[in-house]
Amino acid sequence: MMTELALGITPADFDDDLAASEIARDRLARQVDVQFRDAADTPELRHPLDRCDPATRRRFLNLATREPANPDDDFSLQVVAAGSTLEGLLNGILAEPARQIADHVVRVVHDHDDPQIARRLQEEWLAKNRPTLMTHGCILTVMQFALKRNLPAVVKFVDDLFEPPYRGLLLPGAMQRKLDWIRRMRNRFAHMTAATFCRQDEYRQFVQALLGADRILMWVLSGPSPRPLNTPERGVAHHHVEHSRALPRRAVSPTAADALARLAVVPHASDIHLDVWITQPGGANDPGMRSISVQPRPNARYRVGQSIQIGCAVDHDAHLAIINLGTSGAAAMLLPSPWRRVALARAGESILIPRDAQPEIDLKLGGPPGTERFIAIATKAPLPLLAAPANENLRLFDTAAARELVDAILALPSRDWAAALAAAQVQ
Repeated sequence: MMTELALGITPADFDDDLAASEIARDRLARQVDVQFRDAADTPELRHPLDRCDPATRRRFLNLATREPANPDDDFSLQVVAAGSTLEGLLNGILAEPARQIADHVVRVVHDHDDPQIARRLQEEWLAKNRPTLMTHGCILTVMQFALKRNLPAVVKFVDDLFEPPYRGLLLPGAMQRKLDWIRRMRNRFAHMTAATFCRQDEYRQFVQALLGADRILMWVLSGPSPRPLNTPERGVAHHHVEHSRALPRRAVSPTAADALARLAVVPHASDIHLDVWITQPGGANDPGMRSISVQPRPNARYRVGQSIQIGCAVDHDAHLAIINLGTSGAAAMLLPSPWRRVALARAGESILIPRDAQPEIDLKLGGPPGTERFIAIATKAPLPLLAAPANENLRLFDTAAARELVDAILALPSRDWAAALAAAQVQ
């Protein structure tokens, strides 16, 4: 028959999608939901990820943790598990709410595409409640069709379920085509054979289509690139999380401190083991020293006005940076600094701020009482964004500069950097 809707699928595609979906769910459960169940949910992330339900948030965090570090690795399992994570996300955001317009969706498919596809939608989505990526693609295409023809019930549904920018992403049809591309790639690697292999460049294309970033870790830490992401050809999952009215709104935008703290949230394979700690200074303070007040986690308690010392150690020669993450959301780099411009640590060496001998600053905890964080970053090669400032002031990071630094660190090979967080509670 002549199609007006042009879904471009057959009943056999439904069977293939159902089989791949079941395989993907099984692999997701075995490799992410079970093996990595202990990966922490992180309420500190003020990020689109925060809007997801706990299971979806944990899955994305775990996928970021498991991302292969070697470019020659096979990325197939990541594609399969990430595709299943998208499927579960869209079930909650799209397929389940769309039950209220299911009759309209099925009728449009029946009248304008293929009655057999309409029957399969009725069977798999509504009767058996097994929505797959193909089901979601059908729903999106019908929504686009309805918006162009101003079908009242579907138009109201779209406006009630999503914020206004979503319309502009849906109408060109590129988002639906990209979801179909994701589905086909997920299915190809779900039906794995001995010859099936996913190269890193294919994986990057997949994650760009999924989240608008080169790696899941990048999206988890700093969101899509560029920000905001306004193109329907990239970031299918991101767009649905970002624009859904059904998910809780983020109360606060990420600050510079939030962006940098996320570097220590998700572990990754690194050649560098990095420790950072907070203690009391061991040397006497010279009244003539420069005094730096910082604001206020846990383990030790300190008093407002008390001097502290930050310690850091690595097991691999590395360039170090230590940044204070203030309670206001501001971020100030303590190392390198105007008084210590070179911050190269040898394996096994401890770096202290201030030094025990001839301390260069007096690092005091300022009020009010609360929690203060410090992040240490170690890299094998120096980064220009972590160079000592040219003047006598501390290098400060606003949100844009912090995100630029996060992106620069994530562009490094995973084994070439590490980050660790320490915090003090001040009373």
